[in-house]
Amino acid sequence: MFLDSHIYSECCGCGACADICPVRAISFDHIHNGFTYPQIDYKRCIKCNKCRKICAFTKDYNYDNYFSDRVFYGWVIDRDERMRSTSGGAFYSIAKAFLSKYDNYGACIYGAAWSDPYTVSHIGISEISGLDDLRRSKYIQSSTIHIFEAIKKEIDDRKKVLFSGTPCQIAELYEFLGSRYEEQLLTVDLVCNGVASPIVFKDYIKSLEQKRGNKIVSYSFRNKMPSKNSLKYIEIIYENGKRTFTETDLFYICYQNRLLHRESCFICPYTEFNHLSDITIGDFWHIEEKIESIKDQRPFGISMMLCNTKKGIDCVTELTDIHISEATLDMIDFGEVLNESLRPSKMDEFYMNYKKKKLINELFVYVGFKEILSKRHPYLYSRYRRLRDLINRG
Repeated sequence: MFLDSHIYSECCGCGACADICPVRAISFDHIHNGFTYPQIDYKRCIKCNKCRKICAFTKDYNYDNYFSDRVFYGWVIDRDERMRSTSGGAFYSIAKAFLSKYDNYGACIYGAAWSDPYTVSHIGISEISGLDDLRRSKYIQSSTIHIFEAIKKEIDDRKKVLFSGTPCQIAELYEFLGSRYEEQLLTVDLVCNGVASPIVFKDYIKSLEQKRGNKIVSYSFRNKMPSKNSLKYIEIIYENGKRTFTETDLFYICYQNRLLHRESCFICPYTEFNHLSDITIGDFWHIEEKIESIKDQRPFGISMMLCNTKKGIDCVTELTDIHISEATLDMIDFGEVLNESLRPSKMDEFYMNYKKKKLINELFVYVGFKEILSKRHPYLYSRYRRLRDLINRG
């Protein structure tokens, strides 16, 4: 584990080691590639080793106890709610049903929310109105430090809790709670493609503000443009009311190219069907190619709901505000699964030369003119390629 090896790929940044420490001897102050890592204050440490025992990231699990063969696709019936969601609105539907079903128990939901235009942190909500803060994809790593403690307190108070997060966060939550969660906790994780650096993202937003001479009040990933059959627009709203709506945001392109990922993402054990959650949600990519009758639904988003436990199956099959149908496991397309071979060769060079005041220029150099042109002006890019071919042929 990281606290012993100091190998960056062995820490997913969940914060469980800091939460479990009885004397608060662990802080996340060490920074590498824009991510924080734990370090121990040995003057305060009492050598209880709870921090080492709690780390679940490098542990082996028997997934046979979790895996089921039930997968569903669907979308929220309310078109407005669906448009406000990243995919088909599965999380919103599950969360709303959870709050309604367990209202008498004092139900609460913990998930990732924007703390400000630069920061993503986990928060707890207990009203349906709070779900707007938790919905939609946020590819920045969310801080969960002291969240596991808060959830333990909710469970000790006999409340029902839904926790939504990345697969590694959920594995650590189970490790933290031990056997106290069975009846009171429902977990929903994501088909995760890795998390992006919070510090690089903050520097990027600051760079945009400096370039435009205006503060940013909102940045959101994966907005929909049905007329262009796209679900991947970035929306940036400035304090003066101006708005940028683009598919060529430099930060998002670099995230897609894995330049900004945490090192642990390249050795993640929670890929494909290896999830410890009750339900795994995500976009059901390419399902319309296998079920042609739903092809016209793709521009508005289609959710995948993979049920890993009986609790997950019961939850999904009881949903009433979502159009839902059962699919088969072979229809799922997880895309290219992250591994060490997919770590960009230029990542070390990028961070070695990192200058936050020139970050936009550095990201542009990494992405390159051709990729920007191909996304922003595909016709011009095709003509450019044709011209280059003719020049190369002499």
